[in-house]
Amino acid sequence: MNSKSINKYRIINSVSIGVVSCVISIAFAFLGVFDSTLQGIITAGAIGLFCGLTISLFESWSAVSFIKRLALPVNMLIRFLFYTFILFVANSAGYSIKYTGSFSEIMFSVINDPAFNNSIIFSIVLSALFNTSFTFISLIGQKVLLNLLLGRYHHPKEEELIFMFLDIKGSTTIAEKIGHLRFINLLNDFFYDMSEAIMLAKAEIYKYVGDEIILVWKFKQGFLNANCVRLFFLHGEKIQSRKDYYRNVYGLVPDFKAGLHGGKVVTGELGAIKTEIGYFGDVLNTTARIESLCNEKCEGLLVSGDLLALMELPAEYEKVPHGDIVLRGKEKPVAVYGVKKRAD
Repeated sequence: MNSKSINKYRIINSVSIGVVSCVISIAFAFLGVFDSTLQGIITAGAIGLFCGLTISLFESWSAVSFIKRLALPVNMLIRFLFYTFILFVANSAGYSIKYTGSFSEIMFSVINDPAFNNSIIFSIVLSALFNTSFTFISLIGQKVLLNLLLGRYHHPKEEELIFMFLDIKGSTTIAEKIGHLRFINLLNDFFYDMSEAIMLAKAEIYKYVGDEIILVWKFKQGFLNANCVRLFFLHGEKIQSRKDYYRNVYGLVPDFKAGLHGGKVVTGELGAIKTEIGYFGDVLNTTARIESLCNEKCEGLLVSGDLLALMELPAEYEKVPHGDIVLRGKEKPVAVYGVKKRAD
């Protein structure tokens, strides 16, 4: 997997959050929460930028590190302590610029500075908000959370979306072989290892259904650099790079298959006790039917002809036609293609 692309994604995301944090800190300085002098405003902006960058880089790293595997209460505690520590150090360093003398004298002056005390209270509150926000994002997804907060789908709307249904080949046999408890651990590792591919390919996780994951893209993001196709092969590279781990822990390397299709669906909010964004339309059913043909056609990835016709497939991939197929429960045939990476 291209580490440069991963680092670029993390840096852009971190800079964006850093800038937002900088603006918020400057706004609070203007409001008099911190030192409202010019030096105080500049200091607040610098502290906000540093903290935003540091915390967002930590979140990008922790999303694919051992911290993500910890129990949620432990995960939240580690993050809260880290956020508070970074904010305290940054504020202490920022406010120490105002004073001169020995280290103990400077720290005594800083601790007795009302603006510093306000900033510490603000930092603790901000730590809790950061922690809560990132936990919600982890549980339901960044874009889903944003859409719910903005009420974007409070009234159903029609959209053009791409769906991928992806699951592990022979999952039932594997579960019987290694036991269901170990199989759940295998699934967690498998989906955990997909994180980088999902970020790079700009996909959204719609839901998990057993050993299957359903991914979704808007047309623009999915067609860009053939992201919807690229994700499949990025994940394959990741699994291959970790094959020794899977063999040592589970005695096998998981293989997987996927179906891709796109078109118009209706998107809307569902539920009262538990609200989520749901998708409705024939596109999802067709995608599931295409994915179910993978074993029969001896293909890892099957894509509908309708979707491929809308996409510019990079030269590194080749199409393998499987003709027009009448899918189960359908009347009209659907053109289906296998997509593979060309041999070097």
